[in-house]
Amino acid sequence: MKSFAIKKLEVGLNDTSGLYVPPDTDRELFFSELRDEILSHTCDPFMVSATVVPPAFPDIKAGERIEGCCVAHYKGYWLIYNMEQDTFYCFWGTDVEHLSAPGISGSPLYCWSS
Repeated sequence: MKSFAIKKLEVGLNDTSGLYVPPDTDRELFFSELRDEILSHTCDPFMVSATVVPPAFPDIKAGERIEGCCVAHYKGYWLIYNMEQDTFYCFWGTDVEHLSAPGISGSPLYCWSS
């Protein structure tokens, strides 16, 4: 599972769909810097869970717990791969035992830029 999560991250770093790029910004440089930032905070994957908070997800209600494999984290920001949903989630919080999941999911670049 752990090496699979890293492989999904590596592939997912090429998905730029749905990302907001500020006006007058070099798109390729923006994506490259975002990729570099994620890679600089990549960790040995480990399982973590979070409580879903509003606005939640279309198929997961606020208050439910979700889990996945953490592939990168930095200052209260956690990039999680969930194998069951085959997607990445953004978890927030500074205490690994009390993380929240605010309803952000999709590609690694999308989650990290949110």
